[in-house]
Amino acid sequence: MLRHLDPISPDPARLADGWEYRCTVARGRADELIQVYREAGLEVVADPVAPERLEEDCSGCRLAAWAFVTLYVRRDSR
Repeated sequence: MLRHLDPISPDPARLADGWEYRCTVARGRADELIQVYREAGLEVVADPVAPERLEEDCSGCRLAAWAFVTLYVRRDSR
């Protein structure tokens, strides 16, 4: 199994609902990626980065978390 390399752990509730973790990205870049995923036929959600999702040794991340969102995708069910 591949090790998760982001300092942010995926939300287990999202994963249980069939969402696939894609990335954590700056809010300013999220719309661009969301459009790409939608054009590929995927449903997309962008969750704010919750401090409890950050690894403990990433204290610098906690200061900037407000500027990022975590993207999840799944097959569009429409």
